[in-house]
Amino acid sequence: MHSSSPPITTYEPKATMPMVADIKNVLQKPKFPNGERVWSYGMCDCCCEHFGTCTWCFACWCPCIVYAKLQSRLSFLERNNYPHPDGGNGCTSECFIHGCLTSLCGVGWALQIGQRSAIRDRYRISGNGCGDCMGALCCTPCTLTQESREVALEERVLGGNERTIRLD
Repeated sequence: MHSSSPPITTYEPKATMPMVADIKNVLQKPKFPNGERVWSYGMCDCCCEHFGTCTWCFACWCPCIVYAKLQSRLSFLERNNYPHPDGGNGCTSECFIHGCLTSLCGVGWALQIGQRSAIRDRYRISGNGCGDCMGALCCTPCTLTQESREVALEERVLGGNERTIRLD
């Protein structure tokens, strides 16, 4: 009697299969051994794309509003796990305080140190307080733009515009 074994089938995944995005590392930046990574965009990349240029210009002329909107967006993300429906609130007490400190003493940038640190913690981005301080002091618009772009990546994923990242 001749026994016939069933055919062996193998499963080979397609190379073009979409991967689910890591909402805290949308661009799939490599991680260091400690689990941290670099920023998704460099601090000086702010003038390379339309989004960055527009935000950078606004951060040059009205850093207090950009700061407050970013604070509002982050708080909303923390509480609700989806993007702020209005893109953040710019006219808040944070805006007023930042504006007063900037116009009266020139130290509004100091508020940004804590915000930058909170963003680094949220997205597991490498760095330290000294770097946060120097970035906020030396180039307020660039750091605000970099932070805003980092948060925007998560918002796009959570908002449904970028649910998968193709790795091919």
